[in-house]
Amino acid sequence: MHEHWPDNMPVFMVTPRTAEPPRQSGKDFAARNPKQGPYFWLSWRNRTGARLLPHVSAPALHELLDAVEAEVIASDAALRRFVPPRASSPWLPKAGEWWPKAEA
Repeated sequence: MHEHWPDNMPVFMVTPRTAEPPRQSGKDFAARNPKQGPYFWLSWRNRTGARLLPHVSAPALHELLDAVEAEVIASDAALRRFVPPRASSPWLPKAGEWWPKAEA
């Protein structure tokens, strides 16, 4: 469906859908997901933060990537110079929820 996204996008950007997708990939997706668009899971929840996939939150992905990065650096410290600094998040976990940082 990504291949034909410019053709399919106008149909899926309207909820509920009012038209039939023009390409077969869009038609197949619409048949499997009659009430949802292709990116229905992209959302924000105060307990999990941003969701990137139906069962993957952005904080969970960061934890996984941090663990992989630490393991790679532990096995070859010379690779540390290729790791760019991470920008700080505008969100803070507090009491099991995500809150915006106060403006400085």
